[in-house]
Amino acid sequence: MGNQKLKRLATQDGMATSTDSIQTTLRLSRRLYERAACHAGRGKTGSVNDFIVKALAAHLEALEREAIDETFCGMAKDKRYQREALQIVEQFGG
Repeated sequence: MGNQKLKRLATQDGMATSTDSIQTTLRLSRRLYERAACHAGRGKTGSVNDFIVKALAAHLEALEREAIDETFCGMAKDKRYQREALQIVEQFGG
């Protein structure tokens, strides 16, 4: 992490006027880089960097949603929670 630099960047897509960014080095296989470059050239992202940032953000959001879903899955199997939820619904005329 010694080569990281903190920068102030303005986004081009209008999502934010400025953001704190960390500059870091990423090693990709040539094949993965070429695939990313191909998609970046075709899509709404103008650069491989933008493509990777958006892809990473989407992947992290999916992982976080999955963790939340797993938490709620436990609630579906919890008999005590199910009883309490049913009582609440009945109390409010459901």
